[in-house]
Amino acid sequence: MDFGILHKINTFDDGNQLYKYMPNAWIIIGSQFNGQKVKLKNKIDEKIIINSISSWKLTPITISPS
Repeated sequence: MDFGILHKINTFDDGNQLYKYMPNAWIIIGSQFNGQKVKLKNKIDEKIIINSISSWKLTPITISPS
């Protein structure tokens, strides 16, 4: 699991549609079912937590060197 690495959510469904218009930068803070489900905290507003989302709906955010 990529704890501490920024991720973006690619698929907003299953009740997570309300997060679609928030900054799409998330940190994995927990996992279940061998990493198939993860718990996320928003990087910009750390009060926003998604308790369960499938890990396949996430993509790591890579930052290219300038």
